Amino acid sequence: MLFDTFSDFFILTVFLYLLQSIFIFIGIGKLRYKRTNTLPPISILVALKDEANTLSACIESLLKLDYPKELLQIILINDRSQDRTPAIISSYEKKSTLIKIVNIEYTIAGLSGKANAICQGIEYADGELMLITDGDSEVLPSWAKTHASYYKDDVGLVGGFTLLDRKNDNTSLFGKIQSLDWAYLLSIGAGAMGFGQPLSVLGNNFSFRKSAYDEVGGYLNMGFTIIEDFALMTTLVKKTTWKALYPINPKMLVYSHPMSSWRAFQNQRKRWSAGGKEVGVYGKSLMAVSLFSHLAIPLAFWASNLGLALIGTGIILGADLILLSRSTKIIDRNDLIKFFPLWELFYFFYTIFFTPVLLFPTTVQWKNISYSWRFNWQIKNMIEKKAIQ
Repeated sequence: MLFDTFSDFFILTVFLYLLQSIFIFIGIGKLRYKRTNTLPPISILVALKDEANTLSACIESLLKLDYPKELLQIILINDRSQDRTPAIISSYEKKSTLIKIVNIEYTIAGLSGKANAICQGIEYADGELMLITDGDSEVLPSWAKTHASYYKDDVGLVGGFTLLDRKNDNTSLFGKIQSLDWAYLLSIGAGAMGFGQPLSVLGNNFSFRKSAYDEVGGYLNMGFTIIEDFALMTTLVKKTTWKALYPINPKMLVYSHPMSSWRAFQNQRKRWSAGGKEVGVYGKSLMAVSLFSHLAIPLAFWASNLGLALIGTGIILGADLILLSRSTKIIDRNDLIKFFPLWELFYFFYTIFFTPVLLFPTTVQWKNISYSWRFNWQIKNMIEKKAIQ
């Protein structure tokens, strides 16, 4: 009886995982958006807190954008950095009239670190479109133009892909696996958006229309969140008529850096898992299906049901491989597929490892801010350490 119950559970979870993968695969095929050649004024906002090690590469990439200079503004938002960030951005401000510096001196009540910085920085923005990236990221010269090309009259927000390596570079094996992992997670977000389901958007590669942001009252009107980018997307989709798009386009890729160690990766994914508390029912159902289907495989082997275990493993591996092959082909990064076997083991492990963060109360640390949650997924408190004077 117990075996029959487990078999039914196994079949159900694997079937749901396959169904979910088919849904995402079809959704990616629906990302054929109409585009425009209009180039509106844009403001690029970069929230910075102790980014000295990567900041110069970020700014240099922004200065190489092939966007008309008279329509471009770069706002560097220094959020009380304690390293050489202020000196670096000051030197670039002297070199380029495109750059404007905003220094954050206080925290708006109820806003997290980056949301607070963007909320204050946007007050100095002159553009019609706001493009957001991070101080540890580099953009392609075509990045801004490609984002702008998706802004037909009804579009309020556009998200893009970020990778952690470049083709044939010297990124470590661990870094390549992380890059493929990002491609997989972003494929799910893009595929879900193909059906109008906001699931994720990356804070280092997205843009929004300033008028759409103002219409919903900006970050001030969204309440506390540590995933301000996703909160804005969800608010626009649910409360306005603005459309949110998630194209997979190689010309709007952003490049960031992989975590250099397991501990750093663990801290990053703990924050991400904590942010998962804020996604809706659909997002949580996707996480649940992924968890239980991956748990079912070792349980089937443990129960000595070899046939069931092999079939289930084949279905899950096949679904993941087909999905990743499609999205990486679109961005011309099929070279990452050779890391698929190692990534699958890695994905299996951390899916199970980080689930308790989503289900149970937790505390995460980001920069100088500590966040704590209750059992009901509601924020318990946010404590920001005072900057050293």
